[in-house]
Amino acid sequence: MSRVLSTAAARYTLAEKLGEGTLSEVWRATQERVRRDVAVKVLKPSVAPSSQLGQRFLREGALLAGLSHQNVPHIYDAGDDDEGRPFLVMELVQGLSLAALRARSPGGALPADVSVIVALRAARALEYIHLRGVVHRDVKPGNVLLGHDGAVKLADFGLARGADESTTESLGGVGTPAYMSPEQVLGDRLDFRSDLFSFGIMLYELLTGRRPFEEETSRTVMQKIRLDRYVPPRTVKRDVPAALERVLARCLEKVPAHRYPATGMLCDDLAAFLASRGVASHEARLVGYLA
Repeated sequence: MSRVLSTAAARYTLAEKLGEGTLSEVWRATQERVRRDVAVKVLKPSVAPSSQLGQRFLREGALLAGLSHQNVPHIYDAGDDDEGRPFLVMELVQGLSLAALRARSPGGALPADVSVIVALRAARALEYIHLRGVVHRDVKPGNVLLGHDGAVKLADFGLARGADESTTESLGGVGTPAYMSPEQVLGDRLDFRSDLFSFGIMLYELLTGRRPFEEETSRTVMQKIRLDRYVPPRTVKRDVPAALERVLARCLEKVPAHRYPATGMLCDDLAAFLASRGVASHEARLVGYLA
């Protein structure tokens, strides 16, 4: 029997579990009255809504409700199930994550133009939230969703914080270790420049097929992020364009003040690279590659 969740506005029939994390499960569902496919994110039974983790889930819904951008998933509705567990009803991206696409690509790398098309759209999402004082804190390929129609969405705002919270709460200490910034590793207060470092790790990975900082038996990935220089991307993969090597160098500066002073400047450099390559239609190129 299909599970049904209801709010004052609509009923949702859950059909297929798409994935799960520490806090929640994500289901493909149908909004019954209008027959619209949606994604429903439900807090796990093992997490109490009143706990710190449960409050993180609720905060994600409140934060997303205040955002409206083509590269951020839309939130449609929210409610509680019969057992009092909160759920969010969100836009369903019909496709796969950037991490899943990498896993299917030769050597784990994508062509430079495809990498930058995806990266630029993710950077546009970051520019939008950064201008609103929001720090994502978990930028990585698994949190970038690609639609078969060419849509690119920066997802999973469970660790994000808004400007109104940053004055009372430290923004460091949590995230995905392999994609943390040096200041995030140290548990320092974060601003938008931390996301730029994580973005640089992700773009390096798309272009070369490996991350700039990898775990070793004698040295953790977080130690390497804090203290070590990365191997230049063109040493790993000869065909990485020099212009993108310069973009990566600026994102991956250890000192936040040496990174891009505004996310819009990163977007400008990525857009200039695509223009220099003569990519007429970004969407057509991405859809063709995904197909």
